[in-house]
Amino acid sequence: MHEINIADRVLREARGAGAKHFFRVEVGELCEITSEELEEGLKRLTEMTLSDDFNSFGNVVLQTAGNIEDLGEEKIEFKVDFKQSRVRCKCGFVGRANIVDRGHGYCVWNCPSCGLSGKNVEVLEGGEIKIVEVE
Repeated sequence: MHEINIADRVLREARGAGAKHFFRVEVGELCEITSEELEEGLKRLTEMTLSDDFNSFGNVVLQTAGNIEDLGEEKIEFKVDFKQSRVRCKCGFVGRANIVDRGHGYCVWNCPSCGLSGKNVEVLEGGEIKIVEVE
């Protein structure tokens, strides 16, 4: 359920950046959640009303959002895009990272050329969730 917390944070930041009707967000390939997971979390939050089943989902929103009304009274549309990774390794490689393992809440990756990871490899693109458009 951590994708709901992340979706809540993204929704609040989009509204704080001035989104009233629409926002677009990019989810990097190396993020702890996938673009699909974020999209599902945002759908659940933006479609939620006070009449929804609090036993199955509402209490999570109340804990993360304070209350449902805080998410905004107007329905907001969104688009979630996937951003491919681009890394630079100390070995000289520049390109897409090698995903070693991905699970719920983590992504393990390395340099596809030499196998280095961590501080040896700089993420140039695809390592963050970024709001790129608001309307």
